[in-house]
Amino acid sequence: SYAADLWALLDSDAVTGPSARRSEPYQGVEPHGQILEIMETEGTVGDHEGALWIKWNYLGDAITAEMIQADPAQYLDSVTVMFQREDGYDAEDGNWFWAKYGPDGNVLKSPMDMSLAGRVAKGADEGCIACHVNAPGDDFVFTEPAPAQVAEANSEPTGGDVVSNADGYDYSGVATPLNGYMLRIDTGDASGGDASGGDASRVVTLWGVRGPGLDQWPWGPWARAYLDRLVADSDVGCREQEAGVARCFLLTDDGGGEINALMIVAGFAIEDRTVSDGIYAAVERQARESKNNLWLEWTR
Repeated sequence: SYAADLWALLDSDAVTGPSARRSEPYQGVEPHGQILEIMETEGTVGDHEGALWIKWNYLGDAITAEMIQADPAQYLDSVTVMFQREDGYDAEDGNWFWAKYGPDGNVLKSPMDMSLAGRVAKGADEGCIACHVNAPGDDFVFTEPAPAQVAEANSEPTGGDVVSNADGYDYSGVATPLNGYMLRIDTGDASGGDASGGDASRVVTLWGVRGPGLDQWPWGPWARAYLDRLVADSDVGCREQEAGVARCFLLTDDGGGEINALMIVAGFAIEDRTVSDGIYAAVERQARESKNNLWLEWTR
């Protein structure tokens, strides 16, 4: 069967051998495992070469990424696969062949005794296709950050006293993201550094913002990448709310915008209302209603 031929490809050295390139294990979400690994590659089944996405789904009592790295076979629950077949296989759904295997390569079945291989649950309200049709980019793949509709929204963040300029900032300079909610600001002046080191930089956490850590793949690395793009062509000015915690702004001729708000409206962070008292409520609502990035994951 086609599913068996696809598993033979998955079981080859190119996919499972020492040269295979997977992500680091990361925290999973429904309907997949507690811990996941993912791999993007290409493969050949028969005479057709197509895009191939593989997800290893791990389950266990209080498992961690470190446990998976130490002994993945012990916790492997299933392997889910997307393989892009030839044109005409299922054009309206991207020509994807979907499959879910047990660790031994046998195709699993749904609770309704449906084989989980092929055009799985096509036309149903739930299932592989119904979920992945919501992926950004119309390619059925949840991989690149959603092209959040922030180009216009970012220029004029709204809600409470969110501001779009940096008048009265405490320090400024070239910014380097450390993750999706922390920046190192090169002030160019040793007097602006911290008291312990006296160097010309400050590490600042975005005030009123909660974001994924770098170990939370894929959102942590994507949030940092997005923040890196935001600050790439502009100095940043920061207005401290408390030591090391600030509202930060892009210092461009048109005002640039408040970075804290921009990360929230892009869906790479949420508001921390324990300190912000809801001033970013409007931009967070916009991100949620547009299903930008994290909100796409949480609402699918």
